[in-house]
Amino acid sequence: MFFPDYVALSIADKALSVIFIILICVTNIALVGRQLSRPMFYRNAKLMAIISLAVGDIILALFPGVITAKIYFNQQWIPICRVNLLSSTYFSLMHFVFGIGLVVLCAESHLRDFIKKSGNETASALVLSSVPWIIGLIVILPLCLVNAKYDFFCRNGVSLKVIIAVSVFVPTSLAVLVCVVNICVTCSTVKPHQIVGTRPPPVVYYHNNVAIPVNQETHCSATNGVNSDSYLHKQDNAKETNLSLTFQPSMTNTPQLQPTAQQSQAGYYQQPGPVYITPHSHQTTVQQGYYQPGVVNIGRPNGQTVAPFGASSSNRRKEAIMLLAIAIFYFVMVLPNSGVAITNIDWPNPLMFSIVTQTVSWLSMARSWVTPIMMLFYSKF
Repeated sequence: MFFPDYVALSIADKALSVIFIILICVTNIALVGRQLSRPMFYRNAKLMAIISLAVGDIILALFPGVITAKIYFNQQWIPICRVNLLSSTYFSLMHFVFGIGLVVLCAESHLRDFIKKSGNETASALVLSSVPWIIGLIVILPLCLVNAKYDFFCRNGVSLKVIIAVSVFVPTSLAVLVCVVNICVTCSTVKPHQIVGTRPPPVVYYHNNVAIPVNQETHCSATNGVNSDSYLHKQDNAKETNLSLTFQPSMTNTPQLQPTAQQSQAGYYQQPGPVYITPHSHQTTVQQGYYQPGVVNIGRPNGQTVAPFGASSSNRRKEAIMLLAIAIFYFVMVLPNSGVAITNIDWPNPLMFSIVTQTVSWLSMARSWVTPIMMLFYSKF
């Protein structure tokens, strides 16, 4: 028979309990502070949901962590059974709330535009951020209190298996499944170069008094002196949301065309260097003829903001990928401890039992500071 070094194991447990308590506080406080520094964070359902999950990890993970540390340092089980029951309840509620929170974040990414149009952004943010807590209190709290047997670790074996199945297996599996569906739906519905908000008026090129719409995603054809090297492009700078047209002039003699009456009434003007065109509500006209090298800037229509091409679609995909990564980490870190707890494994020796149980137990506790670090990167999108 192989036995572990119980003295070394006790020292490791004491050190890990203190380290994990510090890491849980630091990472989650940093996550909350990051979201609170954002302007109008209380109107953003995504940021409010992240804050809710971080506060949940601080409250729900610290209490079991402190109880565990007290057990390790006192070298005895706490005699107050209600404290043990409360600790296990917090631990079960912690994993359940986080799993449902990931599902809420997936739903928020698809409801974001609807929430902005509704105008009830603050109320929607409060409702979405509280959904995991409401469901957790309705489902987990009664399960933890029913059939509690104070003679056998505060509950019987049947109740313990039901609690673990509902509080861990259901939310972990549901979070991964929903995140996979979310990334599939996002990649199939969000097109490249998608613009969020109101589109600017179409760019129209006049040839022989005939309006020819210019496709803003393709090259311009060579017409009336504008050679085949002419092209239409966008500025991908996130700080500049105006569309930009760059024309490369032909080196040959280009015929100068007089503007039509419709163009003259529109109020466009031409000057050497960059040419600035003010769009109207119905269309934007680009005069044909010889242009100096420069940029044609099309302003924002009616003062509305147009997002950079591809910016929103790229962020949506990154959000979905990051949520799936968080869900996978959550699944891998939490599920093994619950599986070991509810299965009757015939361990070959005490050493193997100590290695496996201690590893999965601390891995489950580490979820409370690993996922907040990942949430810091997720909140940037």
